[in-house]
Amino acid sequence: MIDSILQYDKQLLLSLNGSHSLFADGLMLTLTDAKTWIPMYVALLYLVIKNNNSMTKILAIIAGAALCVLFTGKLNDLFVKRARLALNDGEMFGKGGDGFMR
Repeated sequence: MIDSILQYDKQLLLSLNGSHSLFADGLMLTLTDAKTWIPMYVALLYLVIKNNNSMTKILAIIAGAALCVLFTGKLNDLFVKRARLALNDGEMFGKGGDGFMR
């Protein structure tokens, strides 16, 4: 069961990655650009300020969100970048290849 799910997942990833679609490439570039998400963050900040009447609550929510962003970025650096390094046999910039699909 898990093997069939992994095989399907691998096929889906390779078909999306290897499609060379201009639409998909443009969409991914747009979604990964930080400026794309600024309106959402402004709207969330507005909702936090509107729905909380004390400055302490507002600052606690903003600090919690900032800590979440900070920790997820550091966890990404810790686990994902080290896993990529390990898969390239210790080379910082290897020749590439299958990545996680070994």
